[in-house]
Amino acid sequence: MVKKILIIIETLNGGGAEKVLLDILKKLDTKKYSVDIFLLNKEGIYLKEVSERVNSLKGLAPRNRTYDKNILFRKINSLYLKIRDMFFINGYLCKIKNDYDIEIAFLEGKSTQYISNRKNKAEKIAWVHTDLEKHRMLSKSLERECYSRIDQVISVSKDSKKSVLKLYPELESKTKVIYNPIPKSDIREKANEEVVTNKKLTLVTAGRLTDAKGYDILLKAHKQLLDEGLNYNLQILGEGGLRSEFEKYISENNLTQNTELLGFKRNPYPYIKAADLFVVSSRFEGFSLVLAEAIVLEKPIISTKCVGPLEILDNGKYGELVETEDVDSLANAMRKLILDKQKRQEYKRLAKERSSFFDDEKIMREIEDLLDDKK
Repeated sequence: MVKKILIIIETLNGGGAEKVLLDILKKLDTKKYSVDIFLLNKEGIYLKEVSERVNSLKGLAPRNRTYDKNILFRKINSLYLKIRDMFFINGYLCKIKNDYDIEIAFLEGKSTQYISNRKNKAEKIAWVHTDLEKHRMLSKSLERECYSRIDQVISVSKDSKKSVLKLYPELESKTKVIYNPIPKSDIREKANEEVVTNKKLTLVTAGRLTDAKGYDILLKAHKQLLDEGLNYNLQILGEGGLRSEFEKYISENNLTQNTELLGFKRNPYPYIKAADLFVVSSRFEGFSLVLAEAIVLEKPIISTKCVGPLEILDNGKYGELVETEDVDSLANAMRKLILDKQKRQEYKRLAKERSSFFDDEKIMREIEDLLDDKK
């Protein structure tokens, strides 16, 4: 019998969780599962790709970003969204059919709140892609109440699971780890689709231009090294609300010749492959999908010590780890690997070794086992 599955996620923008969902849907057995997706904001670059792989894709109209640059209108729009979401959570539930076998919140926060409020007999699963101790979208009391109504909590790393259980130890019996699937052959194939040539030694990073990714720290470390006389390039792949702030910092500090904000790239892999180093400057993570992808492409890694990267890099065995929120710590690691080609080659070899850790077929079996265990 085909199982009916409902998946809730906020958008299909170019974030890690959205990319993971797309990768899962590409490999999920359509003969066993019929998937509907509901978006809290029907927007994102993955809309078309996901719609081709599911039974239906619905959602609320996307938020209006026309007035985002005006503080007054931004506040009015924010208030509107809060009111809309309140009515959505409390009243819109009845508009979605209740004949699903499984309902999945694929992100923490509103998606989990929505699924937990659904009053039906479906088994409820909630994915956690972050460090809940450092990043929560709901109040602790509300979040605890929501998770109490969830049947299974899936954390994307062991440390992410620890963060869940530190907050809510009562969830121990229903919390498990399933790593994100990393489609290694697809990544390597896409990395060859375009040839990217760097004239200088190049550091690359990728992610949304948000506070969570710590690019303000990275740019300060970058400036420090350029002021010392090092000559290399930094490429940042991604889009987000802090672009104008970063552009201003780059311009005011004369970093333009050595710094590129390349925007969102549907295929970032040629840029990662062509770079000499990959950097993660995040304040918090749950897994860090792009870090795993950089390892698959055998890049030397520098990363902050946050949930996800710590586990992926085996506490520093497979890459340089630095303190979060620490410009000097990051700059020191960047300087070390920029100047030491032999060390870069050693980390490249270790990345090749570590790539065997990622087995997307095994992960997909675990995900299907999870779905098959549900009644």
